[in-house]
Amino acid sequence: MNHEIRDVNKSDASELLFIADIDSKIPLDYDPHYLWDESRVKTRLEYYGRLAPESFFEVVELDRKVIAFHILDKTPDESCGKVGNIVTLWVDPAYRERGFAQILKTRAEAWATAKGFVAIQTTVHKSNTKMMSFNQKLGYLETYVSMKKLI
Repeated sequence: MNHEIRDVNKSDASELLFIADIDSKIPLDYDPHYLWDESRVKTRLEYYGRLAPESFFEVVELDRKVIAFHILDKTPDESCGKVGNIVTLWVDPAYRERGFAQILKTRAEAWATAKGFVAIQTTVHKSNTKMMSFNQKLGYLETYVSMKKLI
């Protein structure tokens, strides 16, 4: 399987739209309360436009099709030093369990280390047990519990 890992092409509107559409729908896989509508795609595109140029935003491409992407950005709060925030990590379901997520996470961690970051954090939905397990295997620790009440 011959794949390429590269920075996202921020000048390719169709690539960004493809990623934003997927990114906006990721919670549908694990959050029964997530309500998707088309405006979420626009929100993701706007977010990508606000990412600092030096942010980590890589894709895995196979046969000229994006099959995975990963975004890591610096948190605005530097009270504990430079901390990276994993915004999203996605691998096409047909290509999961083949090491692409681990490759992207390893590359993001190397990028963050080179940039002088002291930690990387991420938020994972409680019912997304596969991602929680994956992160724990890579050395991520549970540090906070976020709670929400639906009203």
